[in-house]
Amino acid sequence: MTAAGTTASRRAASTLFSGLIDDAAMFPPKRAALGPALADHLARRDRSEDRFTGLFLAPAAAAAELLDALGAAPACGRATYTPRERCRGRCPTSAGP
Repeated sequence: MTAAGTTASRRAASTLFSGLIDDAAMFPPKRAALGPALADHLARRDRSEDRFTGLFLAPAAAAAELLDALGAAPACGRATYTPRERCRGRCPTSAGP
């Protein structure tokens, strides 16, 4: 393979696998606390050599703490909903009352 072919192959692999591996540090086996796990994820996200790390996953029970750590507010004033609950028209994705 030529040098140009090798470079093209690396670029294609990088594009294909970019964001492929979700960051689930809060889940077993690591079970990291939210603060350190989120700080590590945000630091890794900005490094070009760690381009394969995708979404940060957190348990639903940590949703309010995660939103607080990110300085965000839930769209409907609540951090979590049970599967049967709806936002009753206050969220853009809601089906209404």
